[in-house]
Amino acid sequence: MGRGRSAKGEGGVALVRAKRQRGAYAVEFAFTFLILFAVAYAGTALAVVFASTQLLTLAAEDGARAALRGGTPDERTQEAFRVACARAAMLSPDCRRDVNPLITWAACDIAPSAGGSCLRVSVKAALPLPQLPLIGPVLPAELSGQATVRLDVLTAPSAMTPMMLSRTSHD
Repeated sequence: MGRGRSAKGEGGVALVRAKRQRGAYAVEFAFTFLILFAVAYAGTALAVVFASTQLLTLAAEDGARAALRGGTPDERTQEAFRVACARAAMLSPDCRRDVNPLITWAACDIAPSAGGSCLRVSVKAALPLPQLPLIGPVLPAELSGQATVRLDVLTAPSAMTPMMLSRTSHD
């Protein structure tokens, strides 16, 4: 009879412990979920930052390559702007408002005796992610890419150095 009572007593203690632990599982799940969500979001945000930066750099490179096709300096600048906008359209369809390609003509620093001018294409865009409280301050607010190409043109476009076509209004 002593055995029956002790077994019943042990079962009762286990039942009391289980009732005490009932809310602890929910608290542990909440903390674990928050940590796993933060790690998953950080990984996704890092991937988006990397892919967006690569996209902007590619847009700038293609815009600079487009200026090599020839024409007057103004035509080359317009073509570089058009191509950079077209390549950056994945981030935003409204290039003039969101992406801001900046086309700049300058003297080349590399081998200035060779002549010619350099055309620099810089493309900037806002980060396409929401800013979360703990992870947001770590992420950059703006992403950019740039490329420079040496041209055989000796003069820059008339009255357009530097030139930011994205700031001009077209109604």
